[in-house]
Amino acid sequence: MVALIGLLILGAVAGAFVVGKRAGGTHLPTFQRLTFRRGSIYSARFAPEGHTIVYTAGWDGKAAEIFTTRPGSPESRPLGITAADILSISPSGEMALLFKRDRTLNFARYAGTLARAPLAGGAPREILEGVKFADWGPSGPEDSLAVVRSVNGKDRVEFPIGKVLYETADDIGAMRISPRGHLIGIAEHSPVFGMDGRIAVLDRGGKKKVLTGGFVSDYVDLA
Repeated sequence: MVALIGLLILGAVAGAFVVGKRAGGTHLPTFQRLTFRRGSIYSARFAPEGHTIVYTAGWDGKAAEIFTTRPGSPESRPLGITAADILSISPSGEMALLFKRDRTLNFARYAGTLARAPLAGGAPREILEGVKFADWGPSGPEDSLAVVRSVNGKDRVEFPIGKVLYETADDIGAMRISPRGHLIGIAEHSPVFGMDGRIAVLDRGGKKKVLTGGFVSDYVDLA
């Protein structure tokens, strides 16, 4: 995913409006601009309460840093953590961070060091090397953290950490856990550029089901 250069908008759904006068009409999302600085935004997640937004950005030519903001606030507050992508936030408010030293933060095929840090403040604690993605399940404790790791030239999905559910020679370009925690969504493609990108789900036993394909094999994000 190519970093956006220029005035970037961190979109957050701020409400909805009803088209037409009939009850039950179509609801369309509205968007509110939350950032007004020049630079690149690499990643963003909602905090558990659904209003605070945590994001990684490099503003005004400075190094990438993690910030928080809220709808209605013109300012963002830095958390004092640099060179890390925000991957996930647990229901208890703990961040999963990925440090990619000497690499572009959002270039998905590069692995880094997974760390944990409380959203309320505190130094990150490194826990695992060779990680590309991580996501917390709905229950939030450490044993519900899923990761994508690069091991011996292959990408593998582990859930929890140490339990391999799926391994492939292809590149996994995104991974998220379903709201109920029973499925894991992945986007994957061959290492060679082409139209073979696909989205699939894994169950907790590692059984894979391809949902759709035909994407350019670059990077597909999972909301």
